[in-house]
Amino acid sequence: MSSGERRPYRIGAEQRIDECLREARLHPNDFFAQYHLGKAYELAGMPEEAAAAFLRAIALNPKRWMRIISNFF
Repeated sequence: MSSGERRPYRIGAEQRIDECLREARLHPNDFFAQYHLGKAYELAGMPEEAAAAFLRAIALNPKRWMRIISNFF
């Protein structure tokens, strides 16, 4: 990237989902790959897909999931 180019601050929902899907496929047993995929779906307004990814994350590491959601309460 040249000095005159600016990196986009935000990427589109479709691109974010594609990137997260790629990571989740490369690392199917990685809690954070599944969690980030769920967040990407959630932000894109796809609640069913988000729930499925979050459930995979929970199945991989329930204790880590509890630590994440405990930050919100």
